[in-house]
Amino acid sequence: MGIIARLLVLFTIVPIIEITLLVLLHEAVGFWWTFGTVCATASLGTILTRWQGTAALRRIKETLSKGQLPGEEILDGVLVLLAGATLITPGVLTDTVGLLLLIPAVRRPIRNFVKKRAVKWLDLKAQTYRPRVPSDGGFYGGGDPNVIDITPE
Repeated sequence: MGIIARLLVLFTIVPIIEITLLVLLHEAVGFWWTFGTVCATASLGTILTRWQGTAALRRIKETLSKGQLPGEEILDGVLVLLAGATLITPGVLTDTVGLLLLIPAVRRPIRNFVKKRAVKWLDLKAQTYRPRVPSDGGFYGGGDPNVIDITPE
């Protein structure tokens, strides 16, 4: 699926699903319970995101203090940030996704999946990369007639 199709899904189909779920929730429990649920999940999401984000930042600092690269810790932080973004978006589906992303046991397999995909993508990019070398053995981008090469031959 291309980037255009993914954005189409993200910005059209997800809001339609959200509106449908909110209407169904409203019909089931009424306006005030629906409104309260949306507000409560946003508030709870803010608190949990701050807590999990602080923990992710602490793990990043600990890993750096050991002289290691904090790859998984940074990815955890990005997923917590994504969770926070989905939790402040009103809706049942996005709130569910956000709350699930804040649970470390749920986040771990997602982090591993994203990591595998990123490694695969980077490996593919590294395999297809071919540096351009001019046929005369010189450098690209030069060609300035005012430059005199004084390298002894």
